[in-house]
Amino acid sequence: METTLELSDRLHLFYGMIRTAYPINLWTYDGSFQLIYTDAALSEFGSDIVMLLSLKDVIRSQLNCENPKPFLLETTYGFLYLTAAEFTHDDLRRIYLFGPLYTGSASALRVQQRLLSLDLSISQRRYILSELEKIPVIPYSTLLQYAVMLHFVLTSETIHSSDIRLAGEEVPDPRSLDVYHKKKNTSHRGVWEMEQQLIRMIREGNPAYTQAMSQSLKLSSGVRADFGDPIRHAKNNLLVLLTLSTRAAIEGGVPPDIIYNLNDSYAETIEHAPSMTALMTISTQLMEELIGKVQEFRNKKGISSTIQAACHYIDAHLSDPITIHQLSFQAGYADYYFSQKFKKETGMSVSEYLAEKRIERAKVLLRDPSVTLDDVQDKIGMASRSRFYELFKEKTGMTPAEYRNRPL
Repeated sequence: METTLELSDRLHLFYGMIRTAYPINLWTYDGSFQLIYTDAALSEFGSDIVMLLSLKDVIRSQLNCENPKPFLLETTYGFLYLTAAEFTHDDLRRIYLFGPLYTGSASALRVQQRLLSLDLSISQRRYILSELEKIPVIPYSTLLQYAVMLHFVLTSETIHSSDIRLAGEEVPDPRSLDVYHKKKNTSHRGVWEMEQQLIRMIREGNPAYTQAMSQSLKLSSGVRADFGDPIRHAKNNLLVLLTLSTRAAIEGGVPPDIIYNLNDSYAETIEHAPSMTALMTISTQLMEELIGKVQEFRNKKGISSTIQAACHYIDAHLSDPITIHQLSFQAGYADYYFSQKFKKETGMSVSEYLAEKRIERAKVLLRDPSVTLDDVQDKIGMASRSRFYELFKEKTGMTPAEYRNRPL
């Protein structure tokens, strides 16, 4: 005989399924925001979760609507909790929080930096770091799917991921801040024109972009906001430049897949840069690489669409094993004919082209000190460490370690 699972059983099943993938905790509050259950250890650090009660007004505001949906609750320190509520005849009965969690390595880094900026003893810092390492990183898209499933568990109603909101402490309107009105210079004269000129030069693959960049820096030092940290300010500005310039490169003819991979790699490199000098070097390398990419693909106009497609595939799948047979099969040619056609049109054999592109990508990855040499090897699809080191030194005159540790 078929039976319907009770709500508590459905929640237990849902929670258990998440736990098979991520070591997340459950926090259950009653309608008065009293903690009635958690499977988290209420240690010195864990008990700080009770600070969520200081956000009860935020929770109430999200639940005080006609048809409340699950939402992502962001705490003061930047942790996230998947939050939902159970109602009985419109009365708030239970509040469920699944967390804490991060949505990416960048968000984890921000939380760590924020917590460790507090005045703590060495033992407290060590303890907090050990606790932070236990917090899972759940991709944002996956988290939205969990929220949709949680709503179905609680209400049997199907909703869309676009119904899920992010909630946290109220952010003031920047126009209401004193600093907004105290800016001595609110003029941005000429910035738009120079920005458009720079974008146009990237789109055209014009190596004279340095002149436009220099002129742009004379007109503006970037976003006019006081971050209290010059390196953070420089990183934010460089991320803006990265976004604008990579989109310009796509408009210049570089395939989006290649640019998106490049964008992700540089964004991570920028975030981990230790100094202003490193950021300046990254900025120069970024622009040179993008201009080079645009020129490269513009110069490929004399290459057949079949070989261009093969080059695009190689550039976008450097971390995957790639064979001549695979490329020739996709092109619809015999291996020998494809190999000859590829070399005739590009001036390089498939293996030479692949080696060149892999070393180019390795040089970008090595700029990020958080990426190990083994990770670099994996990300460029080279199974043999000795071959990777040999090839890298052949192309650059340095070992990967020497290239990473060279003076910036």
